[in-house]
Order: sequence, then structure tokens, then C-alpha cells
Amino acid sequence: MIADAGRTTPTVPTGHGHGHGKVILVGEHAVVYGHPAVAAGLSVGIACRARPGSGRLRVPAWGLEAAAGDDSPVGRALAAIARRLEAPALDFDADAELPSRAGLGSSAALAVAIARAAAAAIGRAADDAAIDAAVDEAEAIFHGNPSGIDAAAAKSGAAGRFTRADGWRALPVRQAIRLCVGLSGRPRDTAAQVAAVGRLRERLSVADDILAALGKLAEDAA
Repeated sequence: MIADAGRTTPTVPTGHGHGHGKVILVGEHAVVYGHPAVAAGLSVGIACRARPGSGRLRVPAWGLEAAAGDDSPVGRALAAIARRLEAPALDFDADAELPSRAGLGSSAALAVAIARAAAAAIGRAADDAAIDAAVDEAEAIFHGNPSGIDAAAAKSGAAGRFTRADGWRALPVRQAIRLCVGLSGRPRDTAAQVAAVGRLRERLSVADDILAALGKLAEDAA
């Protein structure tokens, strides 16, 4: 850290936060349009450490560096989180166990980890509503029209049923479910996929019936 001679810098404690990855088991895309979906948080995710700094983020596993307020989506999301939490200038180092852009909720896991680390650094309660608002605003920057299920699973780490109207409801799981997730190695853009489904709804009237059927399957699965 570079400091001016004779000027004191307020001491800000470090903070730590974690966000889980996720898989949507039933109801993907249908959840965007108000139908239920069932998702599960993963045991792997993103751990983040906040420390006094200038508003920068490093995620070495992704080769990512960003600064709050730069033109990148990550920089704008970082600035939104800091603004919502009224956090001082902090730097964040994130250890990602998830690949990015693989459909595993990496952006939500990162937003949750950053928000929790920032909140811990300034002494906010971990369940503060401001954390939820900060994560939601960051997800809107990443995905345009997120349903909220990724953020809910990233915070919970458990299995749950989710709708836009009712939010997250934890589902009892008697024992851990082991999942094998096959990664194609081809990065995906969730916002583009959601937009593609939106265009499909405009072209085909039957698309809404299909989405409703997916919601019914999710309800049965729950």
C-alpha cells in the first residue's frame, strides 16, 4: 500500500466470505418466468478475503483482475456491492474452485463471497438485508434478468425449491448427494441463453406451455 507521509489511514479489519456453486436440477429457464425450480448448492465454491485497498479484485484461477467502477461487468458489480454496503475502499482476493461461465453459478458465488467478505470487514451481520440487495444488484449486472435462484443457492449451499414470488425454501436431504458434473470446456453466456429463451417465447406460443410443464416437474421433484 502506498501512503502519503504524515497522513494516517483508518484501520479496516480483513473479512472473509464464501459463496457456493450451484446446479439447477429441475426447472431451469422456467424459473425465470415465475415457475418453481429445484436447485442444489455445491460443496465447492469461491472463498474471498477483503482487506484495505483501492477497490480491486483478483481471481487468479480465472486470470481475472478488475477494479471497482471500470467498464467491465465485474468492475461494475464490484462497485455496486461496495455502494450498497457503504464499504470503504477494499481489495479482494478470491480463491475459485469453480470454472467461470460453466453454468455452475460462478458469478453468484463470487458476488456472495465478495459481499460477505466486505460485510465482515466493516462489521455487518452476515444475514444483513443489504448483503442480499448487493448480491441481487451484482447479478442484475451480470445477467440482466436473473431469477434469483443462483444467488439463493450460493448463499444457502443446500438443496431448495425456488420461485420468484416465494424465494428459497430449503428441502430436506437425508444424506449428501454426489453429483458428477461434466464440463464441456466451452464457455457459456447465461444472459444470452436467457435472452434466447425470451425470443423463443415470442415466436412459439407453445413455449409457455413447455415452461409451465417444467415448473410442474420441479414441483413434483420437490
